[in-house]
Amino acid sequence: MNATDGLILWTERTSRAHQPQVGEKAALLGELAHLGFPVPPGFTVTTRVFAAFLDANNLAEPLARRWGNLSPDNPGRVLATSSKMMKLALQATVPKEIAEAVRSAYQKLGGGPVAVWADGVKSVPDDGSAAGYLFSQSNIQTEQGLLEAIKQGWAATFAPREVHYRADHYPSQTDLAPAVMVQRMVQPEVSGVLMTLDPFYNDDSKVVGEAVWGLGRVLSEEPVTPEAFILEKNTARLISRKPAVQRHKLVQDSTAAPGSSANTAVDLSEDEGHRSRLTESQLERLVHLGCEIEAALGEPVEVEWAKPPAEATFYVLQVRPLRGFSASGRAVRPGSHDMTGKLLLTGDPVTPALCSGRVRV
Repeated sequence: MNATDGLILWTERTSRAHQPQVGEKAALLGELAHLGFPVPPGFTVTTRVFAAFLDANNLAEPLARRWGNLSPDNPGRVLATSSKMMKLALQATVPKEIAEAVRSAYQKLGGGPVAVWADGVKSVPDDGSAAGYLFSQSNIQTEQGLLEAIKQGWAATFAPREVHYRADHYPSQTDLAPAVMVQRMVQPEVSGVLMTLDPFYNDDSKVVGEAVWGLGRVLSEEPVTPEAFILEKNTARLISRKPAVQRHKLVQDSTAAPGSSANTAVDLSEDEGHRSRLTESQLERLVHLGCEIEAALGEPVEVEWAKPPAEATFYVLQVRPLRGFSASGRAVRPGSHDMTGKLLLTGDPVTPALCSGRVRV
């Protein structure tokens, strides 16, 4: 079992044509790598491997049976069924030939820390409202740790969020096959996301983004507010920057024991915690990178990026098309609304909307 079997596909040899085997995110990264964009090298464990894993453990039939008995109107059953399906997957054994193929690819990649994430490859069209990738883990440093992370990625197919979504949207579809991508780890000084339009105002004359010190996972694992910025797309002129104080960052823990967390929180000095994450010249380079990716893929995108210390390169870790927003020339949402009453709460919007009602704390 090797790369020629179509079970493991290397990123630089992956294109959009491989999307049914590797998922949209890996396919787009492969497309960008082929075009010369700075994508960390890696490989994808394809959906065929997941199918072989299920067959080797006789899981296909019992899992499909549980899928068929789900109802989105019964959250208790969804949670119970999800727990049983995840347990079946996590307790199953990775077949020897699959484990050997993964180890061989990992060694060919050069070993060392890698990032792993799983992406659900759907057999039905996606309306764009599904959640992001199923599972992610960074700084995996051993072959056994990599195999366990891949199995966790497969098991995430049956997480409560995924089970409920599919029961609600695609009740007759039970064959959601995940692909798992393995990327050489970038140890960033600063990381973040960039969107090649302003999603709140539906304005593709601007780009918006966020940045944090260290690993971007700090946003989901620690109570950290990122620095936010908005720039003019054509000129990369900085329109606004919203500072944020960051007290600590998440970095690789090179001394972590196998099986324990490979990331650790490090306190920042007062100066570093208040300092802007990126200079204006760095922001300009980042905007150009985002616009070049948008042009290459032909649609607005959200780019997850990372910049190592003492390097000028912004590495592209993830790319997600921003569908359903404005194309050039379409109407931009108005930037202000007439509202009455006392202002009680402010914050950063995620999805554009206006609402009213009684506030509950």
